[in-house]
Amino acid sequence: MLNRFVNTALGSSLPLIIGAALSGCGNGGTLNDPPARYSVGGNITGLIGSVTLLNNGGNAFRASSNGGFAFTNTLTAGSYNVTVGAQPRGQTCLVTNGSGTVSNANVTNISVSCSTKVNVAYSVGNSLTWDSQPDGVAALAGSRNISLTVGYHIQPGQPLSYTTANPHPSDPVILNLQITKPEYGTFDNALANNAWNIVSIQPYLRSAGTTSTLGTDLAAIDMLINLTKAGPTTNVRYYLYEGWPNTPSLTYPPPSTDAYSTTWDAASVNDLSTPTALSRQYFDNLYAAAKAAHPNEEIFVIPVGSVLSALDKEISAGRIIGLYGIYGLYRDSTHLTLDVGRFVAATTVYATYFGASPVGLDVPDGFYTQNGQANGPPSRLISNAALRNQLEQVVWNVVSSDVRTGLTGQP
Repeated sequence: MLNRFVNTALGSSLPLIIGAALSGCGNGGTLNDPPARYSVGGNITGLIGSVTLLNNGGNAFRASSNGGFAFTNTLTAGSYNVTVGAQPRGQTCLVTNGSGTVSNANVTNISVSCSTKVNVAYSVGNSLTWDSQPDGVAALAGSRNISLTVGYHIQPGQPLSYTTANPHPSDPVILNLQITKPEYGTFDNALANNAWNIVSIQPYLRSAGTTSTLGTDLAAIDMLINLTKAGPTTNVRYYLYEGWPNTPSLTYPPPSTDAYSTTWDAASVNDLSTPTALSRQYFDNLYAAAKAAHPNEEIFVIPVGSVLSALDKEISAGRIIGLYGIYGLYRDSTHLTLDVGRFVAATTVYATYFGASPVGLDVPDGFYTQNGQANGPPSRLISNAALRNQLEQVVWNVVSSDVRTGLTGQP
């Protein structure tokens, strides 16, 4: 009877005893509680564009602003090792306190410090490249504490095939139109004897007595890339500068056949004999061909023509202050206005070069004035901060979403 009583008593109280024992395990939790997880992060300073950070070689985290950050994946324990997966364009970021062991607390002391490196860019093209004002782009970069030195070989009115075949043209008229920087000279000397980390190349339509096709454009690009690689340059990014359609009429309002989209959205045959065209599909084909020919090089597009296409739609919808048609950004059938049009082209170049939003950029002194002169009167439209921000936002919307800029997915 006694044994029966003891067994019965112990049996009835056993669940209570086990429960009490379990309740005292692990900081008041139970055996079924998940282990605590801890974040790994810290602080970013000096960032202008976008940096990709990795933890233990994975869990990529893209940051586009300064301040605190934390990786998406948390850890229960173990080691962490934070490194830079992709540097910002035009900057170098260093990680300190990047390695350690997670121990019952969030990691918050990792420091990512970004600073501007010296950027040197050389441009080969004609007056469409000149419309961005390369020195003005350098001034825009300088306003954000980005170091940019520029050189250029501008041959107005000529296709890329002519320019690359004739760095020193015999025609005195053409030669006198050529624009270069004395310290670098023409492209043949500049690319072969100087180190550049950015090279911009601009195709254009054939002129009288010349031929310009997808094949000749690709051959010229090949020559410029190979010339650059033979020089002291390392880790260079190549950019195809995307031109924009000519307008056949300057009447207002423009006739229905004078729409920007008529030329820009036109189909272009992907064949080497196809004449150079200022259209989206032509540049798509040229970009793909250049990348296929140089699979180990970084090749991108500066999408000025695409930005103007987006602005065409925004202006037509009445969403841009003070502009009533895309041709309000043209000063003639080919070129952009000296103030607003050129500023749009310049901010597109800036945003593509550095992977940074141009929103908030002001007009640098001496550039993008009404008459194009350094001491010229400021543009009424550019002096309008609301308009300027609208234009800059359209630029960033296009640049950050175009796969050809290499910035797709930027915040």
